[in-house]
Amino acid sequence: MADSAIIYQSEGFLNNQLEIKIGVCDVSRVGFDLVYQFYNRTTEKNLALIKTGMVCFNYNTSKVEALPAAFLAKI
Repeated sequence: MADSAIIYQSEGFLNNQLEIKIGVCDVSRVGFDLVYQFYNRTTEKNLALIKTGMVCFNYNTSKVEALPAAFLAKI
């Protein structure tokens, strides 16, 4: 994970029913962003919008590398 950001939009409480949607955007040669929408179905308000920047990293070489073709085909 290269970075993350959270925008809090409303309160949530114990036993609220939540709906979480996840999407992929901004795909590049070496990474992509995951975006999350947290929606409170009980209050009918957005709780938060979240983004995490993901980078393909090879721990054996300690270098950033291209996303695998098999992974790109699935997203």
